[in-house]
Amino acid sequence: MNLSDYRHTYSWQSAIELGRPLTKLTEELPSQENHGLITAIQGLMIDLPAAIAEDLISNGNSRQRVILRLESALELIESVYPALDTANSKQMLDGLVDRCTSDNFNEKVSAPLKHSDEIEIDNTNKQEHATEEALESV
Repeated sequence: MNLSDYRHTYSWQSAIELGRPLTKLTEELPSQENHGLITAIQGLMIDLPAAIAEDLISNGNSRQRVILRLESALELIESVYPALDTANSKQMLDGLVDRCTSDNFNEKVSAPLKHSDEIEIDNTNKQEHATEEALESV
């Protein structure tokens, strides 16, 4: 796989999407965790897609260590802070683990992941186009 192709895989995109619920979870952790669990999870949010990209390019298995660390962090949060909801993060991670351990690990998507600002611009363009069409029909 080429250096830029990893962005077009379900595995890498899933790891990027996992950042959303993990960010929400870190925002819910108490501030006393700023140099503990919050920092660890934030680092893993970067390490996981990077490890997946590395594995896609080099056919390695560095993602396994990062996945285990993230699973451990989520279990620890669940144990120490039972009121916090880790279900969405764990569910997304489980789906990613299934993909990472299957023959579909390097399966490509038809379109690259859109970032939220690109989606916002795209929606604005659609609204402007709809407004123009409505004015033309009057």
